[in-house]
Amino acid sequence: MLGWLKLFILFLSDFAKPRSVLEAEITALRQQVITLRQQAAKQITLRRSDRLLLAFLYRFFPEIRKAIHIVQPETLVGWHRMGLRAL
Repeated sequence: MLGWLKLFILFLSDFAKPRSVLEAEITALRQQVITLRQQAAKQITLRRSDRLLLAFLYRFFPEIRKAIHIVQPETLVGWHRMGLRAL
């Protein structure tokens, strides 16, 4: 129950963030998805272009560090299913 409350509070806090920060987070998350798709069966290693994009985003939006986590595709699917069950 506490996890859902935290998720709801974080969801509401997104409305207070500037649009540029949200767009930077979305860009970082899309880059993570692309990286995971390329290396689905292999160990995850970031290429130079991946590192440059993340460094660029961090330089201009330091708060994006909170949104960047490399996760396994199964974890992402689990989170999605958990969210759908809550509806």
